[in-house]
Amino acid sequence: MGRLHHVLSRRQRERIVRGAVDAGLTHLDLAPAYGDGLCEAETGRVLQGRRMQVSLATKFGIPAGALGGRNTTFYFASKFLRRTFSPSYGGEYGLRDFSTETAIRSVEQSLRRLRTDYLDCLFFHEPRGLADLPAVLETVEAMERLKRDGKVLRFGVSASTDYFLACGGGSMVGDMVQFEVADTSPALVDQVAKGKRTSAFGLLRFLIGHGEGPPRGGRFDYRRVLEWFFGRYPATMPILASNRPEEIARLGRAVRDLPAGLAMGSGCPHQAPTIPFRARRLPSQRNGPDAPLAQSR
Repeated sequence: MGRLHHVLSRRQRERIVRGAVDAGLTHLDLAPAYGDGLCEAETGRVLQGRRMQVSLATKFGIPAGALGGRNTTFYFASKFLRRTFSPSYGGEYGLRDFSTETAIRSVEQSLRRLRTDYLDCLFFHEPRGLADLPAVLETVEAMERLKRDGKVLRFGVSASTDYFLACGGGSMVGDMVQFEVADTSPALVDQVAKGKRTSAFGLLRFLIGHGEGPPRGGRFDYRRVLEWFFGRYPATMPILASNRPEEIARLGRAVRDLPAGLAMGSGCPHQAPTIPFRARRLPSQRNGPDAPLAQSR
């Protein structure tokens, strides 16, 4: 749901959230920083009566206002004015606050916006390096307390692969590790302790960066993308973002069409590729090393 706050139309936002659930994509990744609460509030509104059909993950740590969760019209007007006239627009994404007080307050606000009494997953939102690590470690006790209270079922850190590798095992607190896909991500997964769940974001951005983006006028072949991903990360859940209902539906169909056994947590029938990237090509798990991950329309 990381692009929901870029969608002006209330009806279109409803199509996106409902379309994801109807397509079987029922783990929804959110954050207060996505639209100053808009992402959470709209998801909570649309999912009334369907809470038990989904898993909700949200985050804290990047400073966020509350306007998007209260009034979408004023939020978009304010966003336009800030983008046009404020030299500091977007500067909050360079700040972090992982204090215990912020964590507890953010969880309570997220619960209200999502209209639920518990979160399936809570993440520290992209700590940047060793400078942020002490604050993360100091707040682990509060995370455990939120778990005991039943407000959070699991918690962990969502960050770049480089963050985890630079900060070592101490950065992998909690029950989950959510990393941004990078060339070094296989080395990170090898270091994750047994029993911790893993998820990954930035997959399509990674593919585009390695010359595997769709051609002009084309689109990703999601089945091949997922086959490639599960070949390298057989027990990791991929997180993909879209604000286009037709693409969400295509992704849902691709998931349903995956070969039996090729799914998160169930192992993988194909051996993970060991060939390093050459000439900006990514090895396919099926149909040869040069099979495209994108297709023409």
